[in-house]
Amino acid sequence: MTQELVVITQDKLEALITGAVQRGVSMAIDGLRLPETMTEAQAATYVCLSQETLRRWRAEGRGPAYQKLGRSVRYLRSELDAWQHRQRQRTV
Repeated sequence: MTQELVVITQDKLEALITGAVQRGVSMAIDGLRLPETMTEAQAATYVCLSQETLRRWRAEGRGPAYQKLGRSVRYLRSELDAWQHRQRQRTV
C-alpha cells in the first residue's frame, strides 16, 4: 500500500472545512424536519425501538399502524404519535 502526501493551501483547507460544516449543519436541520411518512428505519428511531421489534410486532399484529407500498413498509408520524399516546400508563 502506497501513501500519498497531499499539500493544500490554508485557504483551500478552510474552504473544505467550511463546506463540510455547512453540509453537516444542513443534514442536522433536515433531520429535525420529520417527514409525515417514515420508512421502517426512521419510524424505529422515532419511537426508540429496533427495526426488528417493529417487524416482529407487525407479524404478531401488534404495534403501530403501518402501510404497505409494494413491498415497502411506511409509517405515518401521526399514527406513531397516537400509538405512543395509547401506550401511556399511570404509575400507581
